[in-house]
Amino acid sequence: MSNNKRELESLFGGKHAEEYNAMMTALLEASEGKEKIYNFMENTPKTSFVAELTDALHAVGYKIIKKE
Repeated sequence: MSNNKRELESLFGGKHAEEYNAMMTALLEASEGKEKIYNFMENTPKTSFVAELTDALHAVGYKIIKKE
């Protein structure tokens, strides 16, 4: 994972666009690029996948919090 904050992908629009784009950006960050996404998704154990995706989400400047 890079130390520089990646600019958000802008693949999605609509009501939840920022959240969708943040997750896609985190997926790209965790998988280390578009060409490696499916390999990352298919070959990463589910607990590691969740941890790596969450860490990548933090790396791009977001975090998951519970709604009050």
